[in-house]
Amino acid sequence: MLDYRRFKQINDLFASGKLEQARHLLMEMQSRCIALRDEMNMLKVRLQTFEDILYLSQNLYEEYGFYWLRTAGVKQGPFCAHCYESEGALIRLEKQHKV
Repeated sequence: MLDYRRFKQINDLFASGKLEQARHLLMEMQSRCIALRDEMNMLKVRLQTFEDILYLSQNLYEEYGFYWLRTAGVKQGPFCAHCYESEGALIRLEKQHKV
């Protein structure tokens, strides 16, 4: 967590002419900001993953041996049951046209 009082401390150091101390503290704050930004990005990815899992758990269903996905009231699919059950992959099955 960032300690915002440090910004005042940095400002006071600059104002009092202690440039090297202020620069050192500013670099430390920059490093903390970068670390927090990285953590936020990682948490956003994790949150999106959990939201995707929740969405699938609420909208994916099995019917006649295939998986189907409800999106905005539209039935999407069918998806390969084996692919989803073994790898968690939603692979859409395509109709094969007879030649």
